[in-house]
Amino acid sequence: MAFSKHLGFAPFVKHFSRQRIQAKLEKNKGLEQCSKISMNSSYGSDDSMMLAVAGDPNQDYTQGFSAIVSDKQFSDENFYKFIPDPSKDVYDEKKLLGVAYEHCGSSLIALAPKNYWLLENLDKKNPETVKLKGLNLKSNPQINKQTYEENIKNGTVVKGKNMSLRQRAGEMSQVEVLKNGITGCHTKMITLPNQCCCPFIYQLSAESYKCQELQ
Repeated sequence: MAFSKHLGFAPFVKHFSRQRIQAKLEKNKGLEQCSKISMNSSYGSDDSMMLAVAGDPNQDYTQGFSAIVSDKQFSDENFYKFIPDPSKDVYDEKKLLGVAYEHCGSSLIALAPKNYWLLENLDKKNPETVKLKGLNLKSNPQINKQTYEENIKNGTVVKGKNMSLRQRAGEMSQVEVLKNGITGCHTKMITLPNQCCCPFIYQLSAESYKCQELQ
């Protein structure tokens, strides 16, 4: 399928989104990655917003959104327009502008999006989930619940290492790269004193924002 430079956003993304889903169903990881990169490199990431939803602390993780829904009738009528319908297939789960849950658990420690520890009670095989972009977690078992707790309480920085194979002049070498794993520093947004995160805007700094505590 060919695209002209003035083609609209919707048909481009719809094509590659469906192609990516089909590749995933066929277990074609190469085509799946190609479709994802084609979308992200042209228009940016297609899943740039993450939300952590906290419900009623007196109920367990099976409560879903029941504790935070104020208008049940409105929710029942519109819920599956955005949330995946369990009675439908993966095309509904991956629908454009839709919302899909990444994990569901009872306890979460999060330093930033894609950087958290989660107790995922639904998964009996791997009940603890650690998410950290940039490091191979299998090679860095020191990144665990205690790591996140120590960083929040004491600002402890934990380093990690990645191993890779590189070829130069016909010779293959194993390269070990050391990097900061857990730092507690958020460098992609402005973090305010009340822990809210605001986007970088030209000529604005953290002092440009005002925090108002709600009673």
